[in-house]
Amino acid sequence: MRLWDVHREETASQMEGHEDTVFQVLFDRLGKRVLSASADGTARLWNVESGETIQVFSVDAPGNPERQSLTRVFSAAFSPDEQKLLTAQSDGEVRLWDVASGKPIRSFGPDDSATKPVEGHAPTHYVWFVTFSPDGSKAFSASFAGTVIQWNVSTGEVVRRYTEHQDAVLGITLLREGTRFLSYSWDRSIILWDAGSGAVLHRYAGHEDWIWSVALSPDEKSFLSASADHTMILWDLETPREIRRYVGHDDAVLGVDFSNDGHLAVSAGRDNLITLWDVESGEWLRQFRGHTDWVRSVDYSPVANRIVTAGEDRIIRIWDVPTLHEVVPWARRNRNVRELTSEERVAYRLTSRRD
Repeated sequence: MRLWDVHREETASQMEGHEDTVFQVLFDRLGKRVLSASADGTARLWNVESGETIQVFSVDAPGNPERQSLTRVFSAAFSPDEQKLLTAQSDGEVRLWDVASGKPIRSFGPDDSATKPVEGHAPTHYVWFVTFSPDGSKAFSASFAGTVIQWNVSTGEVVRRYTEHQDAVLGITLLREGTRFLSYSWDRSIILWDAGSGAVLHRYAGHEDWIWSVALSPDEKSFLSASADHTMILWDLETPREIRRYVGHDDAVLGVDFSNDGHLAVSAGRDNLITLWDVESGEWLRQFRGHTDWVRSVDYSPVANRIVTAGEDRIIRIWDVPTLHEVVPWARRNRNVRELTSEERVAYRLTSRRD
């Protein structure tokens, strides 16, 4: 087991056990455990300090010799009390699990009119993302069919469908009050929804390619979006207005998150890099390496200056990350970044042509 320290690019903690791509990782509320979702057909719960597996949630029968038939798990989420979790799967199903036993409690979908009176996600449409409402009574899932579904966790019934996106919806971010949420899509748009009525409150357009990830700032006044156009955008939640654009990755940006104080952001990319950003200035402060393939997911610990990352190389890594006060002097001493050309500044909307 190893840890990664961003100053020296050394490992702080490393967890191995997944047999295929890890699509998502996230800390629990105390930062002591990590939940992961993988194409190997499992979600796993890990001990951060020891790197050992605590529990495995397998959506297919164990010991299946037909590896190609395994259902992929694209996303997993803790309930607010962390006694249950949800998985989003490639068979069109959302599944509710008991954390302690590792056993499934119930499934939500997929739609099968011969056996189910409630319409869910179609079995031919991947469910890419799932999350709980803040009070744990509802679940929200996003599918490749371009739909978001709100579920009643207790009954498994569909509460509401949201269908404004024109392509696959890759994720959902709920605000703390639970009455609004953001969805983001391959259609290059982000939508702010009223969860109760299903009304569209705002649309955010500015990216030139698929949007892979969105993260709300701690004060929920703004949010970051990460895109296949190699950039991130900071948006004002209520206007909606583009505040700032972040340029630094050489390929698609697949994951993004804020530090707990909101001063720093971290992004994960298809260029195998993890990048640390000064949110206010838009400058990248440090790019560090360790993954040998696409980095698909990144999450800040809620209680420490620590992040978890994972992706195509199947390895989950924990990194100790400096504060803004610590990293800015290091970046100024060690970073060597060329100035953008005038054409690049115009292309990335960092200046006007008159400038």
